[in-house]
Order: sequence, then C-alpha cells, then structure tokens
Amino acid sequence: MTSKKRLSNVKVYNDPYPILEFTNFLDIEESKNATDILKKSIFDEMKDGGRKNIRKGSTNFNDFIKKNKVFNDIYNFLNNKGTFEYFIKQLKNIPLQSSTKYEIKNLPKKFKPDFYEYKRGIHKHNFFQRLKSFMYKKLPNWFQNLFNFYFFDLIFCYAKKGYVTPIHRDKNSRIIVFLLYLNDLNENDGGCLEIYKNKNKLSNYKIVVPDIKDVLLKHKIKPEAGKLIIFQSNPVSFHKAESIHNELAERAFCYGSYTLNNDVEWIEKFN
Repeated sequence: MTSKKRLSNVKVYNDPYPILEFTNFLDIEESKNATDILKKSIFDEMKDGGRKNIRKGSTNFNDFIKKNKVFNDIYNFLNNKGTFEYFIKQLKNIPLQSSTKYEIKNLPKKFKPDFYEYKRGIHKHNFFQRLKSFMYKKLPNWFQNLFNFYFFDLIFCYAKKGYVTPIHRDKNSRIIVFLLYLNDLNENDGGCLEIYKNKNKLSNYKIVVPDIKDVLLKHKIKPEAGKLIIFQSNPVSFHKAESIHNELAERAFCYGSYTLNNDVEWIEKFN
C-alpha cells in the first residue's frame, strides 16, 4: 500500500467537526476479496444487535491477518506512526464552520504498535496485557502522564439487519476514530454513518450519549466499498451507525481508533 495512491481522493467535512472521507482507499478487487473473506470467518464476539467482531490482540485476529494479505496490508498501513501523524495534521488544518474547535493538550510522541485495549473474555490468554491495562487505568493521571503513549486499535466487523448504535461519542481516551467500508449498501438498506451537530455552544465532557433534542443530523455517509472515513474524536464528535433495514443487506467493515493510554485532554477554542 502506498500513501499517495490510497489517500489521493479525499472529501473534507468542516462542520460540525473535522472529518476526512477517502474514496477508493481500497480498489474494487481488494474490497470484494476482503468482504468474501470476512463473511466466512470465525469471530470473537457479537455486539450491538448483530455485529460480529474480530478484535486486535485475540489469537483469532493474529491468525486472521497472517492468512489474509488484504487485511494484513490494511493493518500495517494504519498501524503506523507516520500514517497517524498525517491524519492528525490533516484534521487539524480543516477550517471549521462550527464555532468551536479542539486541540490536544497531552498528545504523546511515543507510539506502541503492538498495544491494544484489553477486553475480558477475548484477551484472557494474555495476563500481562490485562495487568498493563489495569495499571494504566487505575494509576493517578499525573503518574500515567509519565508513561504517556498512544496505540492503534482495530476490529474487523460483519453486520446484518439488527445492527444499530445510539447517537454517541467515543470514549475519552480516543484521539481519532476511523471506519473502512468493504462493500456497498443501497439507499434503502440503511447502515449509513450519521454525523450529528451539538446544538449547545458549550460542550459537556460528561455527555457520551446525548438527548436527541440536543443534536441535529448534519450528514449521512453511505457505505461504499473501499471508502475510509477518519474523524477527530473530540467531546462533540457525536455520530451513529444507522440501522440496517434490509433483511438481505450486509455491512462488512473495519472499525477502530488511535487511542491514548489515558484520557485525552482537549483544549476548547472558539473561532
């Protein structure tokens, strides 16, 4: 994978928060191959009404990327400090229409490509990862900052009718969230990524799932094979996976984030 080819065709959203949409990140053949492989795979878990996952760090994940070149290429391209630095720079340079923008106060320089977020029941084989994750969460913030780093987390996903998420923003430790579609969905299939604007001028860092009356739908991004979406995971980055309406529709995708080992400290600035 070369960055010039993969990231050459981009659409920018500057309201309500920074979003990059790269079309043709994967070509048609790669997308079809990835979808066919994922449909026949063994999964680690089922979430959100019918989303099947293969999570980074599981034995299944490690075997999966070793056997399947297209997924190994995706993983290696995104799990890269240079790729992260490119995305963070592009997002920072988007001139926003909204009144508020966010910058990271505690962005570390250290990147750990092999680290992942521990999940009970899936990573139970790795005692040391469990211990490290526990320590990073339980230690005081001032102590955590001495060992500050960021890492790349990734899930390979397959979903059918029944999969939906509420309007939400991601957890406070996430810097950038990404979504890579592997197949197309039609307009009447559902499954779009919905982007919401916070109606309140000031953000509330404690709100993860907002009241529907406090947000406004701004964009619906339709699943298209090979499309990569990148967005800043700040305190007002509210979004939702629209429900899949069609009984026969399927949504194959990769989902993940660049994540801090503790909470991101966002600086709120007004335009």
